[in-house]
Amino acid sequence: MNASKGISRGCWLVAALASSFALACAHADSSTPLVQPSPSAFLAPEGALGTNTGMYGWNFWLLEPVVVTGVGWYDEGRDGLLNSHEIGLWQGSSFNYTSLVFSATVPAGTAAPLEGDWRKVDFNVSLTLEPGFYVVGGTFHGPGDDTVEYAAGFAGELTVDPRVFTSPTDARTIAPFFAVGGGFRAPNAGALVYGAEFGPTLFVEPIPEAPPSALFALGLCSWLTVRGGRRRFARARARGSVGGVDQVSARLGAGPAPSRPPG
Repeated sequence: MNASKGISRGCWLVAALASSFALACAHADSSTPLVQPSPSAFLAPEGALGTNTGMYGWNFWLLEPVVVTGVGWYDEGRDGLLNSHEIGLWQGSSFNYTSLVFSATVPAGTAAPLEGDWRKVDFNVSLTLEPGFYVVGGTFHGPGDDTVEYAAGFAGELTVDPRVFTSPTDARTIAPFFAVGGGFRAPNAGALVYGAEFGPTLFVEPIPEAPPSALFALGLCSWLTVRGGRRRFARARARGSVGGVDQVSARLGAGPAPSRPPG
């Protein structure tokens, strides 16, 4: 192996390691809520259910796969939850959700760690959601329970993962869903408005982004490889030029170099 080949292969190894490290770092980053109120959102307490018991949540149309790492329940005041809340995710059509994907319970008090405004429960094994329609809902225990907040949509009051469909003119976008009465089940009533009831949210892995170090390593590798190739070609061309005939060009099908006309 000559020096230029060694540099080229070594460079690619460094770039590959840097890229792998970047993806590992992105995977290790804190998960983020799939949908949450924006910092400037105007929040209205308890929304459509008022003081009834039932299920609160919101539906969404997933355009790309996402990895769900856990669930959260909104903790107004960040001072702990009065009750535990069971959260479920169902899949189906835009207004008919029948297939339970998973359920998990966020405990009362401060047992679940606080992340932002959410009491969060992480899954032991991450779950990949494929594109499709889903609804997330959680239990509300009636008067005196933890406050559930409604946040509207297109006034910039929701922060939404880009893998979720949003449109100001399409009824299939995020909408508040609920089910009045006791029992854990999919929220079955929705409103043709853009917004969500929090309550529940899903935590997902963020979209990975390679840091500048990985991109620099890949760029440097490409540059060194091209530079080394040009040097090898120049040396081979110099060795192949004998007696006025360019043997490198001949091997490439260009034929011999034209002879000089007599002086």
